[in-house]
Parts: sequence; structure tokens; C-alpha cells
Amino acid sequence: MDTTQIKKNGFTLKSKYCLKIIAVALFVTGFVLFSGCRKEDLKQKQNTILQHVTIQNAVHNGITFSHDSGVYETANLKVHIKAPEGYTIAFTTNGTKPSGKDARGKSELDVTLNRSMSGYLMDHKQKMFCPALPGSVLFQDDGLPAGIVLNTALVDGKGVVCDNVQTNVYFLQTDFAKRFSNCLIVSVAADPDNFLDYHTGILASGATFDKWKETDNGKRLLAEKKQWKFETNSTQRGMEWERPCQVQIYKNIATEPDVITDAGIRVRGGMSSRLNQKSFRFYFREKYGSDLLQYALFNKKEEYNSFSLRNGGNDTEYLKFKDAFIQDLGKGGKFTVFHTRPAVLFLNGEYWGPYTLIEVLSGKMLHARFGVDEKNVVAIKEAKVRVGKQEDIKLYEKLQTFSDKDLTDPEAYRQFCDVMDVQSMADYFAMRIYIGDGDWFPNHNHVLWRTRDKSYNGGRWQYIVHDTEYSAGHYNQRLTSPETDHFRRAMEYFPLFRAAIRNKEFYALFLEAIKKVGSENYKYSRVLEKMNSYDKTWGPLMPDFYKRFGDSSRNREKCMELTLNFFKKRYDIIIPIVEKWRP
Repeated sequence: MDTTQIKKNGFTLKSKYCLKIIAVALFVTGFVLFSGCRKEDLKQKQNTILQHVTIQNAVHNGITFSHDSGVYETANLKVHIKAPEGYTIAFTTNGTKPSGKDARGKSELDVTLNRSMSGYLMDHKQKMFCPALPGSVLFQDDGLPAGIVLNTALVDGKGVVCDNVQTNVYFLQTDFAKRFSNCLIVSVAADPDNFLDYHTGILASGATFDKWKETDNGKRLLAEKKQWKFETNSTQRGMEWERPCQVQIYKNIATEPDVITDAGIRVRGGMSSRLNQKSFRFYFREKYGSDLLQYALFNKKEEYNSFSLRNGGNDTEYLKFKDAFIQDLGKGGKFTVFHTRPAVLFLNGEYWGPYTLIEVLSGKMLHARFGVDEKNVVAIKEAKVRVGKQEDIKLYEKLQTFSDKDLTDPEAYRQFCDVMDVQSMADYFAMRIYIGDGDWFPNHNHVLWRTRDKSYNGGRWQYIVHDTEYSAGHYNQRLTSPETDHFRRAMEYFPLFRAAIRNKEFYALFLEAIKKVGSENYKYSRVLEKMNSYDKTWGPLMPDFYKRFGDSSRNREKCMELTLNFFKKRYDIIIPIVEKWRP
């Protein structure tokens, strides 16, 4: 997006925004004068077109500021604000939308910002706690970095506060480069009701929990203490639970955002959506201004319909980087691994901890990676169509019919190879079996894709690795132990794999793949080196996380020990199991 700025008379103007607004206003006025349009029609047309222009460029309502959103070394910042002629200003500094009570009756004024103005979410944190989830904590700590959300709106001559609200976020006494090395910083601002409202707030326990706990199912699950199945506002899904927000993205060395854009925000995740640090997904749509984010989220500038900030899932209170770490080590097989990078999130200026920024499965993502037509791809996630048309499920169902066929028959196996990239299948299953993945089933954390026709890879299915942190000794459970036979477990839960592994040719591919994975990708010395490399970035981020969400440092140390111990033992246990089992 265009962020061209003009400094004039002490004010900073976004030239593209202001010139568009002026030009459109003049055009409408001229059109009305020459066409005989009524005065009330003029007002309606101006409001409609001006609103469209501001939405397209992240809301800018014509107010000018002496200081833009950014990072400032001072403890206090005086921001001079000026409205266009004929308007006065209403503003708030707690993230809420300005209303009549916030109108100052002035067209030009100074606002002095300080850190004490940040903290609205923390002041109302009880709304985010689920009464049935014990141990919920969110700590206020003045040592954490903080930003102040300055929301401004124009007030017309009749005292009506205009709908368009401009949001600036100011981080005071903060040094992103020193504190968040190698991270992107994502600053998200939204009306606090979008987060906290009893009925609609996406971070709240809210009305959803209070209604659910009175149902027979709710009473049973509460009695059984199955916390991962509790229902709250934050566990809800779909467009109904998407909320508008502003997103600013900083490189850690920057003092001003690279990107300011409007988007939709949802909570994502399973069990982790019940934690206080939740995962989020951001959506770019025309109704917010643009259906694309054009930015180098990872290695180069690309176009994104959405992206996610993941709290770590099952690893939220442990290493935090385990999923990215496991997938990074596994690269090289004929499967796809999502791009990731560390990031730090602020919600309405309030520190919300370190996250893994991760790309989202989409046609655009597959086009960027493989050059395929994004309208010609089909992706299945957890046995449902996630990219493509609903009727594409028939292609997946056809693949599943091979589960009931005798793939030791050469002709049946040949037909299977026509629709399945067997090398991709061998590499994918070898990787997930070797790491001891305990949270992986055909309808959970299982992704594969193809082109609808044969234009790429002959239209054969291939795999995408997704959510791997519940593995390699996690939680110190038998399920993720190095001694557990995940090879037999895969045959039990994946009928297609069970059918394929009985074919000697496929078994040979799989055996070679799992030996390579164990002796190269997850060789203990390589795992240790990669662990140290990841911890060099993530370790310094954790003290701030503990200040906000509670000290889980012992969990982290234990998880690191268990992960390393897993890979130290794994090869000598799982490879003989696979070698002993022969078709």
C-alpha cells in the first residue's frame, strides 16, 4: 500500500489518502452543481464515496497529526491534531470508538500520551477467564512494552460524530530491535467490544459458555473435566465470529510500521483456543478495503489472502517453537512445509506475547509455491475440502476407495500410483511416524492436495505437513514416547496407508524414506544444533511471556530435555520395528 508522506506546517499527511479524498469530494460537488442534484443527494453521495476511499486505504478521515503511528523513545508524547475546516475532533486513548462524550469542540488540539493510558484489556481481564478453567492468569507488568491507541473521529457542525475512525498506535519507551530480535511485530487494534463483549467478544468466555454449561452435554463434560471440549465465545468459528480490526506490521528494526491495513480477525486453534494467549487468523477482504496483503511476511514480497499467528498449540507453555522446529528439520521430503517465522503480537497496544507467524493453506499459497492455477487446485484438510469446490470431495473419496483394494495386485497398485504420488506418501508417513506424532488422524491435522486436472504432477495427490508439536516426547506421555510403535499406530488409523504398505514396492520406498529421515533429518547431532539455533531466537522472548501469562519455564526446560532424549533414542527403536514388519 502507498505510505507516501508529506511534512507540511508541522503536520504529517498521507498524500495518497488526502489527495484522493479532496479529489473525490471536488468531483462529486462539481457533478452535483452541473447535474442539478439535490442537496440531500449531494450529502449522501459524498458520504458514500468518501467512505469507500478511506476503507480502501485503511481508514483515514482527513485529520492530520504531528506524529504518526510508530515507536518513540520518550515516556510522554505530545501529538498535535488538526481537523479539516468545518469539523471538530472527538478522540479516545483506550481503544474504544469515539462518541459524543469524547467530542472536544475544537478543530485543533494537543493530546499528551503516556504509558498509563494503555491497559484496557488487562483492566477487564476477568471477561476473558472461563470460570471452569482453573489457573487462568493474566498479569499486569509495567516492565512490559506498551502502546497507546489513539482513535480520532470528525464531528460535524451539528455535533454528529462521523463513523470513520482513524486509528494510530504509539509505542513509548520501547526498543523493538533490542527486545524482539529477528521478529516481526504485529500490532492489532480493534474496538474492545470485539474482544470482550459478553455476546460477541471473541476473547470472552461470554454468553456461549453460560448457555453451554446448562446443556446436558455441557454438564457431562464439566463433570468429566474434559477442558478441551468446553465451549466459550473464543471456541466459536466462521464468519459470524470474525471481527474488523486494523493491522500494523513492523520489522523489528523499524520505528514506523511497514504496513497499515484493515482486516478481519478470528480466534483459531483447538484446545489452545481456551488458553489466555490464543492463536489468531487474519483475513483480507474487499469489505475491509482490499482482499490482498502485499508484503514480505517471509522471504520475499508476495500476496496473501490471510495469515495466522499461532500460540504454539500444545506447545504454548513449553518451547513455543516446537512445531516450526520439527517441520524445519523434516524439510527435504516430497511434501510441503508451511513458511514460518517468529513474531510478537500487541492487542490494542498491550503486549500479547511471542507467536509463530505462519502462512495459511489457500489456492494463492499453492500458486506461489508451485506455479499452479489457484482456481485449479484442490486441498483436503481433515477430510474436508478447504481449497476448491465442494464437489471436489469426490476426488478425495475416489482416492479413499483404494483403502479397500488389494494393492499387492500389480494392476491395482498401478492405478493407485496414477492418483497418488507414492513418493510423497512414503516421505510424509515416514516423517510423521518417526517423530512420534500423537495428534494425527485422517480427520485431524492431515492435509493433502492436487490439481483438479493433470497439469501439475499428473494430478496426483501429495501431502502437506501440519501441526506436529504433539510429538517427540511431548507431555512425557506414552503416546509420544520414543518406545511407542507409531508405525503400527499409523496402519491402525490410516486405512490407505495400511493398504499401501502391504505392497512390496511401496514398503521399500517407505523403509528407505524413514531410514533417511532418521539418519539425516533427525540425526541427534543435527537436532541438538537446530534446537540451540531456535532457542537463541526464542529464549530471549520468554521472560516477557512469563510476565504476562505466568512462569512456565520449568515446563519449557523439561520439554527441551524430553525432545532431545526422544531423538537420541528413536532411530534404534523405530527402524528395527519397520524392518521386522515385512509384507
